[in-house]
Amino acid sequence: MAGKPEKEGKYELFESNHGNIILNLNDKNYFAIIRGNYGEILVKSDSDHVKEKTLKKGNFYLANFESDPAFKDMPHLFLEEKDNLYKEWILPNDRPTKADYQKKLIKTQHLISKEKMLSHIKKKK
Repeated sequence: MAGKPEKEGKYELFESNHGNIILNLNDKNYFAIIRGNYGEILVKSDSDHVKEKTLKKGNFYLANFESDPAFKDMPHLFLEEKDNLYKEWILPNDRPTKADYQKKLIKTQHLISKEKMLSHIKKKK
């Protein structure tokens, strides 16, 4: 079975004037990336961060996988790195919400080709 696409669009990863790393998806959804005692967490945030510098920009895909041998059965965020290669971020406890605003984040070291990633995401008709 393939992954189910949830969202796609443009992302920006930037450093705020306070030194925080912020992920912005589609100029609407903001998340702070915080290093905790047991690894990194993704924290739902708002748009009031003052950008000091852009770290990366590109396309993103958010997909949920079920019974796909190439990807664990949980949400994955793919961020374009360079030359049609994407970084894989795993969200083992799903995405942060207003009610549950922080979730564990696992950043893999894998660079996945856009072609391979899209071949595992079932396209909407």
